[in-house]
Amino acid sequence: MSGQETLHLQGIRGINVVSDLVARGLTALFLPPIVMSVGFFLMSVRHPTDDGWFFTIPAISGAVVVPVIVLLVLWKKGRISSSNANRREERGILYCTSFVCAVISTVVLVKAGAPKELIAVATANVLTILSAWVLNRKLKVSVHCGAAAGVTAIVWHVTQSSSATLLCCALVLLIAWSRYCLKAHTMPETIVGTVLGGAYFSAAFSIF
Repeated sequence: MSGQETLHLQGIRGINVVSDLVARGLTALFLPPIVMSVGFFLMSVRHPTDDGWFFTIPAISGAVVVPVIVLLVLWKKGRISSSNANRREERGILYCTSFVCAVISTVVLVKAGAPKELIAVATANVLTILSAWVLNRKLKVSVHCGAAAGVTAIVWHVTQSSSATLLCCALVLLIAWSRYCLKAHTMPETIVGTVLGGAYFSAAFSIF
């Protein structure tokens, strides 16, 4: 092998290493619980005079905090292989827990008289989780992409800013690339996750 070919291979390896580091960083930074928490907080900012902040507490606790605790416990006990539950067969119990918690959280918000738009976000979250759970029998839907696409819909609803929404769309694409790059998902799985999140959250705002 010539020196030029060696340098070429080293360059390719270097690019792969950098790509892997960037992909892992994006996956860690945009974990679905973190992303959904941002979505709920954005809705609170939209309703500062309607006790939006107060209602955000049960919303995040039920839809985000409890499922994360369950995930960490299962991970510590070795029931799942990673904090991202990358194996499809590991995700059933996580979907079940997340679905039950999200439903309870949504019911609490409805009974407590939370702003309709916050209920819309909670309802869309329930439907996204349920659909991903059903599809999990055959397809490992990307929850990272679903959460990011959902929050993109929230950003558009709250800000009505094309620039902010396009930036979020770019982030969704980067997140999808990171999951594909790490071989955590196939391209169809990232697309399905994106469509589910974007469609449910957009539809929820139209209905509510």
